[in-house]
Amino acid sequence: MKTIILISLLSFLLISCASENVSTFVSVTPQATPVSLEQNATMTPQTTLPATSVPVTEIPPTASPTSPPSIVPIPGVELFDFAGRPEWYTVDDNVMGGVSSSEVKIVDENLSFSGKMSLENNGGFSSVRSEWIPIDLSDYDGILLRVLGDGKTYRLRIRSAETGRNISYNISFETTPDSWELFYFPFADMVPTYFGTEVDADKLDTSRVGSFGFMLSDKQPGEFELLVDWIRVVSDAELEIVSMN
Repeated sequence: MKTIILISLLSFLLISCASENVSTFVSVTPQATPVSLEQNATMTPQTTLPATSVPVTEIPPTASPTSPPSIVPIPGVELFDFAGRPEWYTVDDNVMGGVSSSEVKIVDENLSFSGKMSLENNGGFSSVRSEWIPIDLSDYDGILLRVLGDGKTYRLRIRSAETGRNISYNISFETTPDSWELFYFPFADMVPTYFGTEVDADKLDTSRVGSFGFMLSDKQPGEFELLVDWIRVVSDAELEIVSMN
């Protein structure tokens, strides 16, 4: 049922990209596409998010030039839209003697995580993370995010107050060069790691999520950049409602 819901949702959202001239990539446990939000449901830190908050987007007419635009719901609540400078910071392999380097900045209201990967001195990773502000996401089932990648494989990382700052819950996603893409990641599919090594730990405690982040650790030297347009939190019920519209 969840697979059917996701396929329906992705097909539904793909229509909204017609006016943006972008390509898309779809698969079923990460994935989906771009939209332009008309209103934001930005989260207040250290609060419980509203159970149903559904911004909308306008879709260009498809029947005829004179047809009015359709209004379609975009599921979930926006956690980050990067319209202003967020409190994000980088952590690279230089903390362990490596020489990789990265920076985080805002580019056209997108979060830009970029740098140069090096394998010297047994290095090989760069990461970026948000400040530590525990929030309650227990009403939701996963993360929806829109990114522009470079063909490299990145990891979404979430840390929880329950397991502390050193354990992160990870899921990988492969980007397509020069293509905006929408990915969906169920919380239940995220794998706990301790300094990059998978560990035996409970499922992610979404009632006290401490921070979000991204990591590149593919051991491929050279320059990289990941742009993040927004990050949203979404429930299976909201996905199902959208798929039925």
